[in-house]
Amino acid sequence: MKDDPNGYHLEAVIDEYGQASAYKIRPTTPEERETHRFNDRNPALRPKIGEPVPEFVMKGIDDKVYRSTELKGHVVILSFWVSLSKPFWGTNQAKGYADALRPYQSETDPISLGILRESKEDIVNVMATETLPFIPIPNSYGFHEKFHVTLSPAFIVIDRAGNVAAYIEGMHYDQLQKTLQAVSR
Repeated sequence: MKDDPNGYHLEAVIDEYGQASAYKIRPTTPEERETHRFNDRNPALRPKIGEPVPEFVMKGIDDKVYRSTELKGHVVILSFWVSLSKPFWGTNQAKGYADALRPYQSETDPISLGILRESKEDIVNVMATETLPFIPIPNSYGFHEKFHVTLSPAFIVIDRAGNVAAYIEGMHYDQLQKTLQAVSR
């Protein structure tokens, strides 16, 4: 690296807890070398539809631990959000997502987990004034990197067998509803 300090990039390896557990050194791309901007999220490395979801362990604001291995038998939606503040979150996002879930909700399915950057305290403050259509997972932004999420919102729907049923980017709640209809049968 002494001979070419811009020739390599230190990339985090994100573990099942959404944390950087190690780092790997990789050569920089020509674009990264020129711009000095690094993008460690590669859409080609996202979980593939039909394949098992990569293992995850998330602690919700409800203090429950959600392990992918223990969620088999349930439909699970991982919803990826940048923030619960404007312009990233507001009435349109909350209503659109809640409306998409409503026809498929039962006492046990789907389990909707909201991956957020905010701290537990910040989320509690938001929840004092509004109901969220998911179980917030505080301080969990590392999962954006683990799952190579590049746009927000994004949704990964996991079927009862623990396989990825869909990856949806943006507020395409109609696609989310179609997927939920297919996996809820």
